[in-house]
Amino acid sequence: MKTIKLLLTTIAVLLCSVVMARPHDFEKGGIFYNILSSIDLTVEVTYKGYNATDWREYSGVVIIPSTVTYNGRNYSVTSIGENAFYGCSSLTSITIPNSVTSIGNYAFYNCSSLTSVTIPNSVTSIGWEAFWNTGIYNDTSNWENHVLYIDNCLIRAEKTISGACIIKESTRLIAPAAFQRCDSLSSVTIPNSVISIGSSAFSCCQSLTSVTIPNSVITMGGGVFCGCSLLKSISLSENITSIPVFIDCPAESAFCFAAGYVISAEYLKTLETKEYINSLKFEFKVTVEKYDVKGNMDINITEDCFKSIINL
Repeated sequence: MKTIKLLLTTIAVLLCSVVMARPHDFEKGGIFYNILSSIDLTVEVTYKGYNATDWREYSGVVIIPSTVTYNGRNYSVTSIGENAFYGCSSLTSITIPNSVTSIGNYAFYNCSSLTSVTIPNSVTSIGWEAFWNTGIYNDTSNWENHVLYIDNCLIRAEKTISGACIIKESTRLIAPAAFQRCDSLSSVTIPNSVISIGSSAFSCCQSLTSVTIPNSVITMGGGVFCGCSLLKSISLSENITSIPVFIDCPAESAFCFAAGYVISAEYLKTLETKEYINSLKFEFKVTVEKYDVKGNMDINITEDCFKSIINL
């Protein structure tokens, strides 16, 4: 009997330790952090509670430091984690240091009082709906020609935007789903300052007919042009290190950048016509019409370029 009681007590203690486990590694100056790498000494900003909606710990003005010390070691703050400030309705201002390179999905989602944000040029990626329903988002005076910019990041375009859109100079990032379902958008001019285009950025823009990706662009997310039924050709940056595989598009859709699957742009450059079946049994054909070493790679897509997923 004593053995059984001891065993039950041990189990109870273990269960309690699991329940009480902290979702963050440490706290410093009222900001909670997770250690990303103990070798590179990097951390991300996170939330306190067991999930993002348990606590609304951040309020007022928050200035994130570029470095933080924990257990005698100096860590660089390189990321705003997913859901980090989710629902902090009393948060009014956030300053992000130059050490940060990424802002996670829903990082400031529903921060309805957030009216001031500083995004440094060090940031190279922004997650899904990171600034949705913030004070900045909801203030119509912050939108320029139907587009919301925060510093040098294009966050969102109104669905009613129509005709040609010229993205303003100095823009560096286009956020995920920025122009998603802008049905009347016919063309977009992307400046040479843009380095990254987020997932689904132009998906389901049914009137979009032409896009040129400047050589400044290095990365593109998945589903960027999925469902753009009138888009028949695209000029790609020669500096893109990889592009998502075009796969499983409806017959009328020219481009479907499938999330999670990439093929080397360098490999595409060497081929005029190529058929490829990868380990996931996707099949597609891509015709490279022209490639100029000093220019862009032009890819022409015809209706029979894409095959459906086979025996997946």
